[in-house]
Amino acid sequence: MTLELLEKREVLSAAPTAMAQYSLELVNLARTSPAAAADWISNHIDANDQSTLDYYHINLQQELNDIRSAKPQPPLAWNSTLAQTALNQSNDQAVNNYQGHQSSNGTSFSQRLTNVGFSATSAGENAFAYANSVDHAIKAFLVDWGVADKGHRRNILQPGVSNSDAYSEVGIGIAATGNAANTPGKVGPYVVTMDFGSQANTSAQLLGVAYNDAQGTGLYAPGEGSAGIVIEATNLATGQVSSTATSADGGYQMVLAPGNYQVVDKDNGVALGSQTVGIGSTNVKLDFKNIPTTPPTAPTPAPVAPPLAPVVKQAIVVSTPVPTVTVNNSPKPVLSVAQLESFVNSWVAFRGGVRIG
Repeated sequence: MTLELLEKREVLSAAPTAMAQYSLELVNLARTSPAAAADWISNHIDANDQSTLDYYHINLQQELNDIRSAKPQPPLAWNSTLAQTALNQSNDQAVNNYQGHQSSNGTSFSQRLTNVGFSATSAGENAFAYANSVDHAIKAFLVDWGVADKGHRRNILQPGVSNSDAYSEVGIGIAATGNAANTPGKVGPYVVTMDFGSQANTSAQLLGVAYNDAQGTGLYAPGEGSAGIVIEATNLATGQVSSTATSADGGYQMVLAPGNYQVVDKDNGVALGSQTVGIGSTNVKLDFKNIPTTPPTAPTPAPVAPPLAPVVKQAIVVSTPVPTVTVNNSPKPVLSVAQLESFVNSWVAFRGGVRIG
């Protein structure tokens, strides 16, 4: 995707679904404003979450403070190749009723990336096969309850990683299993897989979402996205114009050369707003709020089922030249009736570490 002399029109191929777009927005909120993400978590803790926190004896305020202290990272652009690998893995877990980074046919994460031609300089994967909702999965990944090394959180926030070495792209695959929450021996109701990565010699992208904040949360929610809004970026030094149109659920992104830009969002040729932005070597996020759209239907609350005891806790680390896999399985405790009232989410952490010299 290169800029042409006059105008370039780009369309986000294989755009994320509404749920995936919402996941992307929350991940990018955490990366660009860890403090805001910590506040979001604090305001969205429900009874299920509290049961899990109590089970693991987690000091939530300490975890939130740790999240708040993270250095902001550049936002992630949507990558349709990573999205397909993530969705394939989520579907595999849903169909074959397991949670893990190795596919049911024995294919590893790094092998899956190689198979689809994604030449990663760094990559990582998060997977949670027992999510009640997107919110539940994001809270689980960021608080990282039950995972000592906080591998899921590190994949999202990347503490200690320079902005230039941080991930630049992500794909998120969400599969519905049809199972009720906490069905014994069954994954679901949602399986969420996130595949993060970077490739050599990629250009920075301007990305974001156009939406109507009908719920007044200040954040995008499924159903609020505005489709077909033209995002037009004019290079203030050269006058060169690039543009794209938002996807069915409001997301957009475009590659831009370094420089300063005037960015306008247009609906049927009418400018709705204008913002200036500087583009360097890393992605930049720019949202357009309060775009007219049909008010969303209120989501159906996720069912609350009696919590289960822990089943599996795993950690997988991949390094070059030969991937090294470390799996730590916690035994299933003998349960009493009281313990069955404690909620457990089984899930696994996969840290970024695929390095190609």
